[in-house]
Amino acid sequence: MGLIIDFSDLMLLGMAFPNLVGCYILSNELAGDLKDYWARLTSGQMPTYEKMATADGPSDQG
Repeated sequence: MGLIIDFSDLMLLGMAFPNLVGCYILSNELAGDLKDYWARLTSGQMPTYEKMATADGPSDQG
């Protein structure tokens, strides 16, 4: 039974390792995209839910 658990642990490591490498490689790109998104959101270039809800006005379609 111990051999099966060791094998399953190695398989989990084998699946996790490429994901960790990919996260490390993409971390700089993700940081740049997040910085760009946050700048656009705080400057008002992107509509927020509150702005969209007040612009449309109340909708009584029921």
